[in-house]
Amino acid sequence: MKEHRNSKEQKKKPMHSAKEKRAAKMAKKQAKLNPVENIKQGK
Repeated sequence: MKEHRNSKEQKKKPMHSAKEKRAAKMAKKQAKLNPVENIKQGK
């Protein structure tokens, strides 16, 4: 039930979720370029 509520909250803020998706893509790109930094961050 809690997860369902969170999904509804994300639909209310489409811009925020879109920014988070972009940030996730950038993080994945940087992880491929700099795997050492990714390990330092503990991801």
